[in-house]
Amino acid sequence: MSQVAGFAPPHLVTGLCAAGPARELFDRVRRACAAAGLDDDRAGVRDLTPAARTATGLAVVEVVMSGEVLALPDGFPVEPEDVTEAGALRRRLVALFAALAATNPLYLGTAVEWWPPAPDELTLPQRWLPGDLWWSARLDARDPQLRPDLEALFGVRAAALHAGHVVRAGSLLDPAAPVPDAPLAAGTAAARRLARALAPDERAIFRTR
Repeated sequence: MSQVAGFAPPHLVTGLCAAGPARELFDRVRRACAAAGLDDDRAGVRDLTPAARTATGLAVVEVVMSGEVLALPDGFPVEPEDVTEAGALRRRLVALFAALAATNPLYLGTAVEWWPPAPDELTLPQRWLPGDLWWSARLDARDPQLRPDLEALFGVRAAALHAGHVVRAGSLLDPAAPVPDAPLAAGTAAARRLARALAPDERAIFRTR
């Protein structure tokens, strides 16, 4: 695909937070990428774990992929090969998301140009959660209202996936799913709602894998 002058191809970012240490999570994510058919040329893995969190055993890791064919600017001509490439990329993204959910993190999301937040960053003004979001059933058990609240914020029903639930309202995992009218506002509210679920006895969650 040829690039538009002055248009930087966007990145698809899939991030997760899990019990650490960070190096172990990093290695698990690398293996999940391989299981999803993504080699180092197609996906870059980066450790985002805040230095202040390393002692608690928490880790945040992201996988970055080119998202050009899934996030074309308005008016950009779409060729048949673009449609084929977009379908293949989406299948790899869906496979990666499922493979990462299977590693039993606390939460997991994917979005274009997103910065995955650590738990203590969820209430910061610039942090938000995407509409394509998975969270652990451990959080549902601690906070039974979490799932219905997240469903209401994103306007879709959650589905079971591995040992947790997933909402698909970000147009990446399911392009046919409804997207919130104000996705950033919904994502900001979802981040704060997840922070509430994580708040009580936080360290007990992080010790459980």
